[in-house]
Amino acid sequence: MIAVRKLSRRYGATRALTGVSFDVPAGETMVVFGPNGSGKTTLLKAMVGLLRPTSGEVLIEGKTPRAVRGRLGYLGNELYLYPHLTVAENLALFARLYDRDAAGATRALEAVGMAHKAESLAHTLSRGEGRRVAVARATLHDPDYLLVDEPFSGLDEASATALPGILLREGRTVVIATHDVDRGKAIADRIITLERGRAQVP
Repeated sequence: MIAVRKLSRRYGATRALTGVSFDVPAGETMVVFGPNGSGKTTLLKAMVGLLRPTSGEVLIEGKTPRAVRGRLGYLGNELYLYPHLTVAENLALFARLYDRDAAGATRALEAVGMAHKAESLAHTLSRGEGRRVAVARATLHDPDYLLVDEPFSGLDEASATALPGILLREGRTVVIATHDVDRGKAIADRIITLERGRAQVP
């Protein structure tokens, strides 16, 4: 499970998160709602180990995020794609980082409907296409824990509808931050709302 305990993060005098605590049991999907500036992105980055908390902690199976990073997947607002590599080259690079073969990268592209763009340079993709490739990048190693920031942003209706089937699988623990209340509620086992860096758990 994921345990977030009294998590706080400051940027200078600005409090992005203040004493946030919650649990995500293994295999469940938690959806985080909140307006822009509420701390959703900061929360996810702290949970995946990209930001160091000012105080508090995140534990995954009792360990720090960095200790289990090979089992983590993260899809942020940034696509984390190398612009002057092809789509296939990007996925092959990340597959090697996770000790996966090229076939896994190909399957991930097929799953998001982007196999036809395999030889396109990443910087030539539309925002929606880049987002779909980033989903493939985040899931190609079949992570046990997946954290996703605004997954439906920039996607057309068909892609947004198909996305939960790619992100969610039996046994995977997922945390999703989104503005899309209807889609978020449809896939959530648990919900929290962030308001000015403080969590409200129903």
